[in-house]
Amino acid sequence: MAGNEIEPGGEAAEVSRHQLVLSGLIIDILIQVPETVAIILSGSAILVSDAIKSANEILAPFFALLIIRRVTAGGGSLPMITGWANSSH
Repeated sequence: MAGNEIEPGGEAAEVSRHQLVLSGLIIDILIQVPETVAIILSGSAILVSDAIKSANEILAPFFALLIIRRVTAGGGSLPMITGWANSSH
């Protein structure tokens, strides 16, 4: 197994990170779908709030996947989402 190490910052590491985040995102979505169906069938407002929280937690790996893709593709720096706050009006 000595020849299979992933060098930090290497291309193989970027592909591995991408695959890990993508598989985590897919697993999160696969868990969320039946949970959401059960919540809709139950009609519970508390469970709906829990489903919204869970869906919100799926956003983190989704944005991580976007960032990894952009960095791997050589997209450079990411645009500031709050750039308007730093500009003079």
